[in-house]
Amino acid sequence: MLKRLIDFVASPPPGHAVKLTLQDMALCQQWLESHSRRGLQDSIGTAVANALQRWKAHPDSPDLNTAGRRHQLLLRDLLDLLRNHRAELLTSDEANFLDTVLKVAREIGSHAITRRVAELLEPHVDTLETRRATRESTPGLAPLERRIQYAAERDLQAAEITHIRLLAGIELPCRGPVFKSSGHLRVLGDIPDGCTVVVENDGCCSVDGYLMGRLLSKKHCEIRHNISGVAIVLTGQIRARGIINNGVAISKMGSVYCVNAQGPRLVFGGQSIDVAENTLMGRFVTRHMRVGDEVRGSRLEISGEATAEYFRHLGMSNVAVVLRRELSCADFGEVTGADLNQLLSKAYGLRRHARNFSHLALAARREADHSAQSILMFIFGGGEVQKRLESLLRAQRRHAFVTNVVENLCNMLMDAEEGPYRPSETEAPDPAESLDTEYGDEDEELLAVQAETSVLRNSLCSAELDRREATLLIRKVREKLSAMRVL
Repeated sequence: MLKRLIDFVASPPPGHAVKLTLQDMALCQQWLESHSRRGLQDSIGTAVANALQRWKAHPDSPDLNTAGRRHQLLLRDLLDLLRNHRAELLTSDEANFLDTVLKVAREIGSHAITRRVAELLEPHVDTLETRRATRESTPGLAPLERRIQYAAERDLQAAEITHIRLLAGIELPCRGPVFKSSGHLRVLGDIPDGCTVVVENDGCCSVDGYLMGRLLSKKHCEIRHNISGVAIVLTGQIRARGIINNGVAISKMGSVYCVNAQGPRLVFGGQSIDVAENTLMGRFVTRHMRVGDEVRGSRLEISGEATAEYFRHLGMSNVAVVLRRELSCADFGEVTGADLNQLLSKAYGLRRHARNFSHLALAARREADHSAQSILMFIFGGGEVQKRLESLLRAQRRHAFVTNVVENLCNMLMDAEEGPYRPSETEAPDPAESLDTEYGDEDEELLAVQAETSVLRNSLCSAELDRREATLLIRKVREKLSAMRVL
């Protein structure tokens, strides 16, 4: 409820370090105006008015030493509607709120927290006035509660005590207060240890403090300070200052951004992990990882690439880089059953078939190009030109043969590393099958390649192949690729 914001501003906890934003104070301004229009005068209204005047005189500057800086969730959504020329979707209450934001920004003047917002709103003043005139605004802040809610630390601790075994499918048993919110949620302060916050539907979460408890959100999660608890998002990004002290940050399908990471238990990014400065110890699992400075004593499990200025061993723990072919929900501890494991296995098989089909398409395209070149040479060639074209065409077909061999060896290698090798129906055709008709028997080098590839293929298909022999054959395939200057 937005009433929690009014209560927080009217009587803030002693010694709090919450940075109130332009969005927060515009909501307070709108509540005050509605309060006065209804002729209400009370101590809460006076306290909010005094706090608003103090903030306008000395507004809180944004904290730039963190990746979690996007705390104005409601304002960002409404500005996106204006920027994308979808102002007709604004309700009169939302247009009234944006107008209040612009008024507060004008009162403050040129400041880091108002400059960009004023630039975005000024061109749409007439549009906002039109939307406001369509219908009379509802008194109070209730119409905006469907978009955003607020909670302070005391509200989280007062939530209903619940026992939880699974959080987003991950086994994290806990018994404590569980605070649930629908839509965007802004937490004014920390999420204490033992508390769980669940943001339902398509909401994002903004934490203006430390995350020491547990947080689950479908979309983005912004934490101004450090994560030492558990943060899980399903499809969005996690942004924070640091991930420390056995903290866990899991973005199942998105990315994780932070300034530093020191001793996290797990950082998982379905797309990427971006650390602005350093990592120290901890485990990181992702497709692509970028570290601005040093990776020190960490374990990186990467299916794409990892970049950093330095990778340094520590006396107590060395850097470990594990190259992964695929990422799985098992990497972040999601509980899976037999049916899900079967579906994951089928998905991996389909991706492998798609890779083989792409190789087939490339091979077919090369063959089509070569056939077209042969026809053109037959039609227009003659004399010395024809001899040169024949030599060039032969070299190109030879190159295509070697390329097909390389693709087949790569497919054989990838499939054999997964388990017993069996040729796939979608595997690129063996180029050696057409060797005799294209080149004859005079090219001894290509005949040797044909023979060696066939031996490797037949050996890997052997039903009597044990693990040691398979390892030796895989090593031979790698050596052959190295000799062909692929690896």
